Amino acid sequence: FFFQAEDGIRDKLVTGVQTCALPILWKAETNHHLREFSHRILIVRDPRDVAVSWSRWIFTPFNRLHRPTLCPTPDALLEEDLPRRLMEWNVHQESWLIHRATDLSLHVVFYEQLVDDTPRELGRIAQHVGLDVSAEGLRRVAEKHALKEMKKYQPHHVFRGGWGGWLECLNDRQVHTAQRIT
Repeated sequence: FFFQAEDGIRDKLVTGVQTCALPILWKAETNHHLREFSHRILIVRDPRDVAVSWSRWIFTPFNRLHRPTLCPTPDALLEEDLPRRLMEWNVHQESWLIHRATDLSLHVVFYEQLVDDTPRELGRIAQHVGLDVSAEGLRRVAEKHALKEMKKYQPHHVFRGGWGGWLECLNDRQVHTAQRIT
């Protein structure tokens, strides 16, 4: 979620808050950079949905140009790449949850809960970072950054924005693979 100046609440809510999105593995040298932030938040998403989403994202116009694949469709890419995506998810989560420096606290947010009740989860995040935000303010932020609004700005990047899509996309063998690997 990105707070934009036109929200009319940026200055009241997030003045002085620096954000950094790091979809990378934690490494020992990362500790130095993470110490520059007073709060750290990790958003965790179901690895099966991550793999499905990634296979679709690779086929966006930008990625087709800059990250070409030999696979003809997102489903074919998912079929070929699922074990690798799941193993990467495992390593990524483990790196942040287990291997980070013990004095670096981490607030965990589950993507599925964020989607199901965005104002509540934003409230938990605001509380974690020490912001006092009204229920109305949280509702407005959630509304401003809802899937419909996000699609206006990123029509090729945002597909469904929900969770559980893996139930429709993965076959029984792939589900078994996910259970075995994650």
